[in-house]
Amino acid sequence: MSAAYEADFFAWTQQQASLIRKIRLFCPRLPTDIDLDNIAEEIADLGKSHLDAVHSQLRNILVHLLKAAADPGSRSLDHWRTETDGFQSELLVKYSPSMARKVEMDRTWRLAKRNAASALREHGRELPQGLPDGCPFELEAFLGEDFDFDVTLVNLVTFATAHAPR
Repeated sequence: MSAAYEADFFAWTQQQASLIRKIRLFCPRLPTDIDLDNIAEEIADLGKSHLDAVHSQLRNILVHLLKAAADPGSRSLDHWRTETDGFQSELLVKYSPSMARKVEMDRTWRLAKRNAASALREHGRELPQGLPDGCPFELEAFLGEDFDFDVTLVNLVTFATAHAPR
């Protein structure tokens, strides 16, 4: 495997797709039954599926943090903590550095708030007041191998408490 593939899978897929799309310009005598456009699209989609997975894992982490902030005494707290560890591990596997500019933290936050609110309503709970419209966390907060659910939860609760209406 190439070093570029190992270092940043997402960037590699986008670069390879771009190069494949240009092959006919430099090699016009290639057999016409080689479907270069669709091959390029499939390779680009591999990278996009990793980006989708990153968004999904971030949303899952945020949903669990929001539920824990809303219901800190829940019997599910240990379960949410354990699941979040798994989500964060999968995030680290799928994340590539070139994704940083493509990860939509504010949109992911809004979706997580909506998902958490729905889940909480089932149990007669609601989101804490003082939560912002935009994500209060930077992407980097979730990318360290030393990520700590409890520390991140305290940061979220502190933020919400400070911004809650009085």
